Amino acid sequence: MIQEFRNNNDFYPVVSSGSSIFFEFNASFSGDEGLSAEYSCTDMSISNLIMEFSSTANSTGSMVDFDLDIRNNGNSASPATKIYFFGSIDNNLNIVEDFLIDSIELASIPAFGQIQLNHTMDARGIPPSGDYLPIAVIDAFDSVVELNEEDNLKIFSDRFYKPYCPDTKTIPEDCSRILSDGSGNASFTSATDCSWLFAADSGQFVSLNLIDADLGPSLTSLRFYDGEDVLSQLTAEYTGSRDNDIPSIILSTGENIYVEFVTSVNSKFVSGCDFQYDCTEDIEVKFDFIGNFGIVSLTNNEVRYDFNVRNFGNGPTPETKIYFLLSPDQFINTNDIVLDSIILPSIQPNESITVDHDFNPR
Repeated sequence: MIQEFRNNNDFYPVVSSGSSIFFEFNASFSGDEGLSAEYSCTDMSISNLIMEFSSTANSTGSMVDFDLDIRNNGNSASPATKIYFFGSIDNNLNIVEDFLIDSIELASIPAFGQIQLNHTMDARGIPPSGDYLPIAVIDAFDSVVELNEEDNLKIFSDRFYKPYCPDTKTIPEDCSRILSDGSGNASFTSATDCSWLFAADSGQFVSLNLIDADLGPSLTSLRFYDGEDVLSQLTAEYTGSRDNDIPSIILSTGENIYVEFVTSVNSKFVSGCDFQYDCTEDIEVKFDFIGNFGIVSLTNNEVRYDFNVRNFGNGPTPETKIYFLLSPDQFINTNDIVLDSIILPSIQPNESITVDHDFNPR
């Protein structure tokens, strides 16, 4: 048996190895429309490489894993050729407009033989940023004569993604600019992994102002490291579920801040980040409340507070006080009553302390 076709879209030319072909048609139930076939005679030896419909492509971010079933449907062995992998913005291959990303050698296949080929393609380095359809083509540049060139082409429905942001990037030391992650009006998609290195001149500090940071509802994260890479101290990490906690300004204790932006496999429609990047010689103190803050318990007129205070600056905070006020509204003013106060010790940059305090306002 040369070949068996079972589905409406599986048909392609068949060549005999001798002077005749015998075929059977079996209907599984009444109502099938039947078939019509066109045949011709030739004295040529033909190799006809085709990509079976069982071929698949699965993508994660810019990576595409191809699992290809390739068949020689001709009556002679195929010559050695290549398989080319393209990225296309639509369902039609155009070698001039679409992007050739990779190619691999395809060895000779005997007549009526079939091979399975697995190949992983990384689109990060070739096409412009955006979404593409993965296309695998046998001998895209027509060095082998085939019965039907369209059978060599397979357009897969599983889109892959070329990230908008570059790999690790050192910002020029102009010490004042706005940096966009590169997505523009588009959105990041699954499995994006972007990183930037913000560098200041010797003896200066880096100041990052987050102009816009949309992490979305998905499992995305934005990480800030106080140094040149991920081996440096992790200053802060924020996820899509709590992106409102991101401080407006992040300061380095040295000459560099390294930033990572990572989206999960299932992330959709995340806009990303824009940074205002500046260099400064000033040492700043910037502490703020983080985590849980509020009344933990109120029993028999006793009030208990449990909260964290973090220093987001690049210098140690001075010893200071925390005041506990009684206010008729949510605004602090001179008419509020001071109920209690505690001494807050110095906090080092990127460090936090836990305050657990209770008092009786009677």
